Amino acid sequence: MLRQVFHVLVGATILLFASLAPAAPPSPNVIFILADDLGWSDTTLYGTTTFYQTPHVQRLAARGMTFTHAYSASPLCSPTRAAILTGLSPARIGITTPGCHLPQVVLAADVPDRAAPNQKAVAPQSVTRLSTDYRTMAESFRDAGYATGHFGKWHLGPEP
Repeated sequence: MLRQVFHVLVGATILLFASLAPAAPPSPNVIFILADDLGWSDTTLYGTTTFYQTPHVQRLAARGMTFTHAYSASPLCSPTRAAILTGLSPARIGITTPGCHLPQVVLAADVPDRAAPNQKAVAPQSVTRLSTDYRTMAESFRDAGYATGHFGKWHLGPEP
């Protein structure tokens, strides 16, 4: 009898301390905005212009974080998008030109043996689709329990 009372007290004590443990903080919301051809003074976010009024962007930035010192992997849209989504350089992925929205499907980068008759240089053929073999930022977020979505221009193949 005394042993049963002891077990009940130990169990109740464990449950009491377990209930007092701090709850894990909620995961932060993540909104990643990639804007093509956005100039340094196209928003009021950094105080460089009053021509454009962007209060919603300012409010999002005030409640979150901004990148003020970043490096773009490429000056072109498709290679930059592929690099951001995979964390790899455009050369590693093979997407080095903005041709992913075109109907021609090229799945592996290639360098022809010779230049076309009307050209003086041999130009490598860039990949025109992001391979599903690469793990993307969206997949990592989904594995961490996030709901993910993509809105706007894809330019890495026919669909996300």
